Amino acid sequence: MAKVASSLAAKDAPPEARSEAARLMGQVRTQRKIEAAMANLAKRTEDEKGGRPPKQLVEIECRCAAGEALDGHQWDCPRGQAIKRRKKAGLL
Repeated sequence: MAKVASSLAAKDAPPEARSEAARLMGQVRTQRKIEAAMANLAKRTEDEKGGRPPKQLVEIECRCAAGEALDGHQWDCPRGQAIKRRKKAGLL
């Protein structure tokens, strides 16, 4: 193992080998990395859970003339698809 490390430190080591070694070293899970990740998760608030805030249903185009109703939209209606996704996720 020391022989591999010393050959990677040499200037004549191929860039691919150095890149692969750096990639593997970055994947190592250390206690410090775990603590930093847990601290970052603890700092997040409900508003920072990720993703773009959803549009209001009224702002989403309805192509099937079902209007603002929650039922009766055709399968290719953008508003109907948004309603279906939100129902499945439990957001409606």
